[in-house]
Amino acid sequence: MKDFKKLILFSYRAKLALVLFLCCSSIAAVLSIPNVFAPGDSLSASKITENFNALYTEINARDARISALESEMGSLLVLYLDDVNPLNLATLSRLQFTAHSNLDLIRADYATVTDVQTITINQAGTYRVEFTAFQCGAGGYGTAQMIVTRSGANVYGRTYYPVSQDCGDYIATFLWTGFQAGDQVKLSANAHNGAVWSTPLGAGGSDYVGQLYVYREF
Repeated sequence: MKDFKKLILFSYRAKLALVLFLCCSSIAAVLSIPNVFAPGDSLSASKITENFNALYTEINARDARISALESEMGSLLVLYLDDVNPLNLATLSRLQFTAHSNLDLIRADYATVTDVQTITINQAGTYRVEFTAFQCGAGGYGTAQMIVTRSGANVYGRTYYPVSQDCGDYIATFLWTGFQAGDQVKLSANAHNGAVWSTPLGAGGSDYVGQLYVYREF
């Protein structure tokens, strides 16, 4: 008798989960289940298993459709920080990230800000990293750099040299196809003569700071 009650409760919970799944999903058509039970019906473990198999198959199909939609997007913005700036503009220095919860975007399933100077990749794949930097100096140029570490060892590194100009902002862009979950990203920049970022229009005289974008490429 106790086992029969457990089976009744199990069936009720299964049907409740199925109803919630069907009501809340708008990705595909309504799922048809092979067996519907009414009060007084005899319960069969094989029929309940059939229902769960149908649910399992539909969930996998919907996951595949979601993945296909993501692939069509090409690029997915997974991290945006509105305020990045190297600690010392006169030398190549790591960017520091200042959090603004009302402006920043963080998709933690893809990437997170581990500390004030480190980004951790949480899902393997190809990522594109872009950030605004500033360079200034007669005939000189600034430098931007991305280093990827894995288990404490450097596994990838690139340095970006902007087109020479007197003074101005530029976008440093890095792309790598070999990211693994747990990889840590360090970004650095400097202005050739140690000048501060330029002042944007309407900023009230405050120094301009860079924006950081991290995209997951599909």
